[in-house]
Amino acid sequence: MKTFRPGMFYGAVARRRQVGAIALAELQPTVPEHDVETHSHDDAHFVLVLAGRYVSSAHGMPAVCASPALIYNPPGTVHRDCFRGLEGRFFTLSIPAGALGDRALPTRAIRPDLRSERHAFALRAALHGDDSAALDIETGLEALLDSLQHRQRLERSDGPAWLARARDRLRATARTRRASTTWRGWPACIQWRSRAPSAAATAARRANICANAGWNAPPRCCAIANGR
Repeated sequence: MKTFRPGMFYGAVARRRQVGAIALAELQPTVPEHDVETHSHDDAHFVLVLAGRYVSSAHGMPAVCASPALIYNPPGTVHRDCFRGLEGRFFTLSIPAGALGDRALPTRAIRPDLRSERHAFALRAALHGDDSAALDIETGLEALLDSLQHRQRLERSDGPAWLARARDRLRATARTRRASTTWRGWPACIQWRSRAPSAAATAARRANICANAGWNAPPRCCAIANGR
């Protein structure tokens, strides 16, 4: 079985950057799926799938992943992960085992949660930055590893990573809905406006709209509109 040295992957490098012992790269697959052999990696590494259909044995991954996804492979991982076809694109972050310190990280290949995925996308953006991005890479790596460690601790007591991703998506959806939701007491077409001329005029306009639409106007609006 082939053992890949740190930073080695099945792919052509489009961009590479080294920051200390950390290697970042963006690649395109070059080896057809049927030619990919089972292999191992000495280092820990993240693979961020950017495009294409990816097949991975990592825990939490679907049979074939056709959307952006982050995978963490601990040191010594043995797998045969690969792309279906050669149209994919992926970002890698390789970390020597000694650089992980005493963090309590997963000991098997997994798909981390959305928070870790966002940190990985930020690191990918730093790969394409100028020389001043080195500090951003170091800071981003710490944030990514902290996020992964936090997720590992939660998983031990709060369920698997796929459940965490589902919760993250539900929270994001809820935040989006809260941001776009207006006051629900009235239909959107007759919401309060910041420059309403007066309470009586606004109430009269609402009562008139309700009457034209066949709705029953609230008694309070009728009272204000009639000057009571």
